[in-house]
Amino acid sequence: MSGEETALSVPLMSAASHDPFYVVKDELVNKLESISSRLERYENLLWKINTAASVEFKEVKKGLSREVKAAEAQIKDLALTVEYVEKDRNAFAHIDDRELDERKKFIATTKNKLSGARDVLTGPKARAKIEADEKQQLAATRGNYGAK
Repeated sequence: MSGEETALSVPLMSAASHDPFYVVKDELVNKLESISSRLERYENLLWKINTAASVEFKEVKKGLSREVKAAEAQIKDLALTVEYVEKDRNAFAHIDDRELDERKKFIATTKNKLSGARDVLTGPKARAKIEADEKQQLAATRGNYGAK
């Protein structure tokens, strides 16, 4: 990289780092990566083990649920910042239409990802599997005590 490229990129990075949108966006991007990783582990456990008998499954589910909820709150806050910019364009003259559209796209894409994660976590397929495992566990427990 030449000195000229470095000099040009520093002010851009500096300007972005002072914009709260980008601070929260960076946090969200990291959180989405973590959610994706945890979601993969959750699905693996969901379909391969008896969820009612697994402490690990319950811990993964609880942590994932907490992380999705936190990300949903952050994306809601980001959406509010975009609304403020739209309502008072003069106060945010440094944010042009293209930038505003990019922010809206990021919010929409992130909402869709979180909705998908929420569906995997608590949707009908997951609920059905968890309920089936609980019934199986209950039946096994009753069987161990001779109850019918």
